[in-house]
Amino acid sequence: MNLSMKLRGLGWAVAALLAFTAPALHAATYYLRAGATGANNGSDWTNAWGRTSNINYSILQPGDTVYIAAGTYGPLNILRSGAAGQPLVYKRATAAEHGTA
Repeated sequence: MNLSMKLRGLGWAVAALLAFTAPALHAATYYLRAGATGANNGSDWTNAWGRTSNINYSILQPGDTVYIAAGTYGPLNILRSGAAGQPLVYKRATAAEHGTA
């Protein structure tokens, strides 16, 4: 096998590896906290979405996590889902996992 064929085979192997790992590398974390007073974009606790109706579903992608701080909220209507092996996760925020609100 010549060098060109070896490099081509290596290229396919790298491409396959990236195809399976790239979505997980881009998973984002968002925040929901009643009474948040920042930009209301979900980017951190200060700028968290203040109500469930403020969640920007258009930016959520498979593998993303939305942490929900303790509080009282209206209904949570799940308008977007993940994908096989990459669920969209909604989680109660805890100090052990991701700080507190």
